[in-house]
Amino acid sequence: MTASDWMVILAVLLAPIIAIQVSTYIEKRRERRLRRLSVFRTLMTTRATKLSPVFVESLNMIDVEFYGNDRKSKAVIEAWKSLLDHLYDKSLSGEAWAMKKEDLTSELLHKMALSLGYHFDKVHIKRATYFPSDHGEIEEDHQLIRKGLRTLFSGERSLPMEVTSFPTSEEVVRKLDEIHERLKDSLSEEKPLKVTVFGTNTCPYTTSAREDYAKKGYEVEYVDIKRNPEELPRMLEHSSGRREQPVIVAGGEVTVGFGGT
Repeated sequence: MTASDWMVILAVLLAPIIAIQVSTYIEKRRERRLRRLSVFRTLMTTRATKLSPVFVESLNMIDVEFYGNDRKSKAVIEAWKSLLDHLYDKSLSGEAWAMKKEDLTSELLHKMALSLGYHFDKVHIKRATYFPSDHGEIEEDHQLIRKGLRTLFSGERSLPMEVTSFPTSEEVVRKLDEIHERLKDSLSEEKPLKVTVFGTNTCPYTTSAREDYAKKGYEVEYVDIKRNPEELPRMLEHSSGRREQPVIVAGGEVTVGFGGT
């Protein structure tokens, strides 16, 4: 066989392999371009709302998706580094910092557009965007609410309250004064709180209630309704007609039955 015959055989054998390699290379380049295009589109559509999570997420994808040794890829990475350095730079403040951020963001998007075959100028990137004013107000409101809640929960400021009125009912005022006097007497140990227990000696719950309140320092008035049947109507008045024992009256509160204090 001649050399030309061997070359023909070799070409026939290598042709499918070369075709597969070329096809794989083209597919990888296409997928790479689609990923880059997705990042660029997201940044372009959300460039008016730079605090949105999708905008920030797309910025952080630049290092991965635009990594490369070609001139255009390197230009994108350098523009991203310049913007990133400025975002962490606190030497500027207020409007000057914000204006430089806008310029660097436009520069980054311009370099990305060129690497993808788009010819947008920087002014077009910076100005040609629609952002309803209501959206801006909503974003500002969210920031104010977030900052307000942070200072409130951290204790830096308190929640203002305005009392417009107090209970004016004479009955309510009288009861509050009575409770106040009883508490004051009890805490000063001049006069312990008084509790009245209605029951009978044969009722173990009545005995437990008397002993328990006495141990806690209450002045216990025990009314044996079996020995003093004339006190039964008073007990029924407190218990709303219920005959269960004991009936305990403490500080204007009535308890029927006893399970421990």
